[in-house]
Amino acid sequence: MSGDSAPAEIGMIWAQTHTGVIGDAGAMPWHLPEDLAHFKTTTRGAPVVMGRRTWESFPERYRPLPGRQNIVITSDQHAAEQIRERGGHPVASLDEGLELAAGFAPERIWVIGGGQVYSETVTRGIADLAVITVIQSSASGDTSAPTLTADWELTRRDPAVGTHQGANGLQYHFETHRRKPEMTETSRATATQPAGPNTSQAASQATSTNLTMLGLGGYLILPFLALFTVTLGFVLVLNDRILPGLAFLFVAQLWVAGGLWAHLKRRRLLQEIKEARGLAERPEAPGAGG
Repeated sequence: MSGDSAPAEIGMIWAQTHTGVIGDAGAMPWHLPEDLAHFKTTTRGAPVVMGRRTWESFPERYRPLPGRQNIVITSDQHAAEQIRERGGHPVASLDEGLELAAGFAPERIWVIGGGQVYSETVTRGIADLAVITVIQSSASGDTSAPTLTADWELTRRDPAVGTHQGANGLQYHFETHRRKPEMTETSRATATQPAGPNTSQAASQATSTNLTMLGLGGYLILPFLALFTVTLGFVLVLNDRILPGLAFLFVAQLWVAGGLWAHLKRRRLLQEIKEARGLAERPEAPGAGG
């Protein structure tokens, strides 16, 4: 790569239970081969930065993780020498580790644990990407996943609905979270400029109209059409007009689905209005010191 290439993106990757547990006594309290394969595919070819306990949690034959530059944070000089002898790169801090990783000119650097390293990465706003495997497991542990702050958003879920099932029966899904891009000066000025009375009134009227239409559709019009169509369908079936009757019954299901969609859409809109009002009433948080 050329010297003026874009800096590497810094991502975090971990697996957790649906309650947020990521480890217990230095190990993962579950076994999910599909997640291990996902981790290998995702991080292959990129530098990985980790704490010493994470390094030591790997079986000896996987130290260092093959196909990746293994950068290990430790203040223990004896451990640092052992890491170096095995082909790893010991460093004294997360900053030193990321600087060393950037020297390999990668497109992406992965932070892979453990809990304290994740926490520092999130708290200091270092990473822009988090790839998480969420496992439906009640396993307990002594280490929890970091809490992503409000400037993160879920951008992808695999599968979109429901879960995958591992060969051993564990249910899981993958999530991709990204940090929201900071606003430019222009967009920040536009966002902070007070809305005029005409703009606010127009937005309020549009929202009110949407709620009214969704209410009429979800609670009155579509249920009436569904009931009418079902009745007509049964009448046709009872008079031995089977195919037309079944067609009407099928259409009735579409009306029901439409009514359900309108109901859910209206609930979501009401929730968005509630959240927007809450944000508007919330005082501005003070900036972090340092």
